[in-house]
Amino acid sequence: MTSIKLSHVLVAGALVVAMGGTATASSMITSKQIKDGTITTKDVKDRSLTATDLAPGTLQTGGVGPAGPVGPRGSKGDQGPAGPAGPAGPAGPATGPAGGVLNGSYPNPGLKANVVGSAEIVPGAVSPDDLDTIPTARAEGVATNCGETPSVIGNNADGVKLLWLRRSSDPFSMVSESCANSGEVSAPRAGVYLVTASLEWPATSDQASRTLGIRREDQPFLAADRRLNVPNEPTQQSISTLVRLQQGQAVEVWAYQKSPIPLALNPSLSTSAVTMQYVSR
Repeated sequence: MTSIKLSHVLVAGALVVAMGGTATASSMITSKQIKDGTITTKDVKDRSLTATDLAPGTLQTGGVGPAGPVGPRGSKGDQGPAGPAGPAGPAGPATGPAGGVLNGSYPNPGLKANVVGSAEIVPGAVSPDDLDTIPTARAEGVATNCGETPSVIGNNADGVKLLWLRRSSDPFSMVSESCANSGEVSAPRAGVYLVTASLEWPATSDQASRTLGIRREDQPFLAADRRLNVPNEPTQQSISTLVRLQQGQAVEVWAYQKSPIPLALNPSLSTSAVTMQYVSR
């Protein structure tokens, strides 16, 4: 029988204790039994730790990296629902033909002629600069004929129509340039006119009457003035009247006297004249 030595028994016992002791120690080691600062990276299994295993502030945030390449365009999504209606925009300019007192077309119509009257004008809004030229005329150079003979007024009952050889103001050609027709002062437009005639009679010794009158062509007198002569003094006589005339209608100035002799007229005197001025429609 092979003999078993004591040393063999001791070695075998030591192996059993060693093997059994290792299993028992591994199951009983805790963090209290591990010395601080002894666990290194080689003791930790790769990818076994998570952020919760680390102390706060251990992981540092890095800077923003460069943008990556644009990915492929995705497929078109479904149409979204309609949004709420927006506010109404401003009204656009009107178009089309104008009506009423307007002519032309929108957006730039104009006023028709002769549609604005005094009722549409604000009182005091019109200045003299806004007014058109008012028809007016003044003629002088009194005469009774167009020849070389002196112009005289006889003592006949019919009297004589006075002519006017010199137009001092006549922008509307109301007095004819023709001597034969210069005794007719015509209205350039229909309306009411103020007509004034004046005549300076020569000085004579008689006291006979002198008459000056205004009338429409081939019509009775509209107004007349008769006065007695002051002996040896020039007699200055004048008369004014308002008269409504149609366009082209004319007025005339007539004179007659009762002196026993014909009375010569002086065409150079500005005190012998006729004026006519438009007043209103």
